[in-house]
Amino acid sequence: MSTKTTGSVALQPEDLLPLFGQLFTRSRLKALSQEVAPGKTRYWRILTPLIVLWGFVYQRLNKDHTCDAYSSHLHSGAVDHLDEADPHQEPLSQRLQSESNSAYVQGRNRLPLKLLQRTGQVVMQYAQEIAGEKGLWQGYRVRLLDGTTFRLPPKGDLVATYGQNSNQHGLAYWVQVRAVLACDWFSQTVTAVSTAAYQIDETELVAQVIPQETSDAVLYVADRNFGIYRVFQTIVAYQHQGLIRLRSRQALALLRRTGHPVDLASDTSLTLAWLPSEKDQPFTDLPTPAIAGRFIFRRIQPPGFRPFDVYLFTTLTDEQVYSIDALCHLYCQRWNVEVHFRHVKTALEMESFDVQSSDLFQKELAAGLLTYNLICVLMTQAALRQNLWPHRLSFKQCTRRILDALTIGVPTHVQATGQVADWLLNRLAKCKLPNQPNKVAHEPRKARGKPRVYPALKGDRASARQIHLLEMADAAKS
Repeated sequence: MSTKTTGSVALQPEDLLPLFGQLFTRSRLKALSQEVAPGKTRYWRILTPLIVLWGFVYQRLNKDHTCDAYSSHLHSGAVDHLDEADPHQEPLSQRLQSESNSAYVQGRNRLPLKLLQRTGQVVMQYAQEIAGEKGLWQGYRVRLLDGTTFRLPPKGDLVATYGQNSNQHGLAYWVQVRAVLACDWFSQTVTAVSTAAYQIDETELVAQVIPQETSDAVLYVADRNFGIYRVFQTIVAYQHQGLIRLRSRQALALLRRTGHPVDLASDTSLTLAWLPSEKDQPFTDLPTPAIAGRFIFRRIQPPGFRPFDVYLFTTLTDEQVYSIDALCHLYCQRWNVEVHFRHVKTALEMESFDVQSSDLFQKELAAGLLTYNLICVLMTQAALRQNLWPHRLSFKQCTRRILDALTIGVPTHVQATGQVADWLLNRLAKCKLPNQPNKVAHEPRKARGKPRVYPALKGDRASARQIHLLEMADAAKS
């Protein structure tokens, strides 16, 4: 009579995510620490920087994002073998005596922000390596450039750092942070990010995003909000290329300044030099050359809809190599960056951060983007196995399967074969998005939400509490 092996078995992070253990060893983290802070000595306590770094990733992956959840995870022995260079004989879970999470919180505070940001770049560079030639467009690394916002509570130094918005009704409660991100066109990884107060224009942050690029031949693709001179000024200053849509008003003004007619036929391509006008606000610390490029106009007539005009400007001037169709097709893929933002803010629950300092917000953001990049690398590996594009896989489904394997475990027969990583990648490769050729593009962007039990809170909670007490007093008197 045969006995079947059933059930699931919990795994160590290095078994489930060998990528993390491969990229971030004790020696590698020490080297990265010296790279971001030369000469700085860091003590490897019981909770080493490697354990703390994995804690940031685990907190973002786990549905319970609290520090206590990871502290409980440590006591379970789930990360006992993560640091293979640990000289102690006793496992980490046995050396932990207290149920308090204060040691882990202190470790989070000690971990440098620049180190967290550098680890995200390491994962992104690894994604480019495994993508190889498939990750290139005409020999260029394509970066999708766009902006978004994050929401913070008005605590600590957050108001002083980022300010608060106001309208005709008064001061807003939440602190809004503006951010500009660059995402890789193929692997979907975030390659650079910059944040500032909400009042700062997105185009100003471009001067902080583009210098973070580590590749040589890069093509930036962006929408109309970035179609101004100083964005191209920054791109050209760092010897990169750009393909950006222009607003109709700015496009027609550029044609008039360069002596070209504004009444153009569809699929027109003009070679011109873009000089800053009196209304442009170029960066004063960068050169202001005449930017040589191509002005492309195409009128698009969707079936059943009104036609609309698209104006593009690109620094790729060779019409034989870069045709209008190829450039327009590439620009149409710019919309994917909006999907990437949805993954970051919705799937990983990073739309708002419950933090009390700007430093902690920057760390949580960097750790969240590190987690996002790790998932994207796994999706890229899985997609390449099936000769698919990574964005053809469902990010939400892939994240769910990674989290389940991490917290619940994998089948015992999988663990017995020692092919856990292959088993996981094969599962991810099957998480394909459904093909919806008949999906209408004019679906109203409205949600059928449940009615609120209580009205929305406007303003400060303490002020609302005082008003409520006065209302209760008046009701008692009457």
